[in-house]
Amino acid sequence: MTEKFAPKKILDVGCGRGDLVVEFSKLGVEIYGIDILEKSITRSFREEIKDKVCIADAERLPFKQGSFDLVIAHHVIEHLHNPELFIREAHRVLRKGGVVFCITTIPPFGMTKLYRILGLQREPTHVSLHSRFFWTKIFEENGFKLKGNLDKLLLKDPPFHPLGRLLMKFGPIGRQLWLSIATVIRASFLFEKVKSNE
Repeated sequence: MTEKFAPKKILDVGCGRGDLVVEFSKLGVEIYGIDILEKSITRSFREEIKDKVCIADAERLPFKQGSFDLVIAHHVIEHLHNPELFIREAHRVLRKGGVVFCITTIPPFGMTKLYRILGLQREPTHVSLHSRFFWTKIFEENGFKLKGNLDKLLLKDPPFHPLGRLLMKFGPIGRQLWLSIATVIRASFLFEKVKSNE
């Protein structure tokens, strides 16, 4: 990602243990991480990143306007009670032309209401499950333009999903099948900031 886009300053929202902060730091990229859970931040206080991570709310980012080239939100927006506040904050802290990269859980085939009615939404912290169309619309209403996705990156996640682990054992066919399934239940987005802060 850094070779094509070459961001100089990155914010990882929901950084957890700080793994991305560590890895991007190794590449010489200036990166900061926030997480709302104190226990996550406490665990991530490795010597090399202790000054780069802090406890903060994704809906109130503690950074100045136009601070970053890239904001990463990996499985964050589905946990937010008001994701539009995060989107506005991401817009504020990004420079013009900056990018938000999100991966989020989505209801299969965009059946948001049916998914909830049938009780298939079993993760209580997923308070903002929405379709790809919803996310595209709300980002675009807040000064972003959809630039594409990195859905093939979802192939790297099967160790965290039992079905993914199983399918990956079947080689290329299993990998392709996992990608087809993964992109039904998860989505990745690249949104570019196209309007300046007012």
